[in-house]
Amino acid sequence: MNKLYQIETLLKVLFIICYWVAFGYCIIIAVAACFMAVYRRLKTVEFSVAYLDRFLQNEYGTDIMLIMSFYFTPSASSDGYSLFFYVPLVLHFLTGIAEFIPLAR
Repeated sequence: MNKLYQIETLLKVLFIICYWVAFGYCIIIAVAACFMAVYRRLKTVEFSVAYLDRFLQNEYGTDIMLIMSFYFTPSASSDGYSLFFYVPLVLHFLTGIAEFIPLAR
């Protein structure tokens, strides 16, 4: 089992917990988990247009774009973020955790 995959899954679980408890750290944890997932799937880091294209076609790369769009979107809550916006990300992380569980056995 890849250690990076284990840490990524732990960050996904931590994100779901922080989503309800300490929302301030939630974005940092989600971005870290997404970058680790993209690195795990693409196996390398390059600075080229072709890599950016593969990065954005990856589902976790689109999650990062989703987080960035939420960061610049004002909402009705007092601190500028709404928990409702992050429900798709929570669901995607839950499916990622569900994929990891059979591999960990």
